[in-house]
Amino acid sequence: MSQEIPIWSTHQLILHALQPANKCKVHTDLGECGDRFADDYRIDSETGQCMTDGWVFLGGMYHIADELRAEALCLRLWGAGITEVYRDETDDVYYTEWE
Repeated sequence: MSQEIPIWSTHQLILHALQPANKCKVHTDLGECGDRFADDYRIDSETGQCMTDGWVFLGGMYHIADELRAEALCLRLWGAGITEVYRDETDDVYYTEWE
């Protein structure tokens, strides 16, 4: 009797890799950053930390303030580090400031 093995699509694999590693409750309200210029902030997708600079993944779908965690996410998503994944012509991963 053969059993079908479910095959995850690339989209499902990415969503799985983007789950917060520490399972904390991450807020998404920029008003919680305590500044009237909340547009200058993003929320770290893993920790909920307010950030004014950091790593952006998949065109803004995910943000990480810390380079070591950004490197770990690159490894989970693409099996390569930031320097191998980064390309000027894509928005898969890049570093920026919002101030």
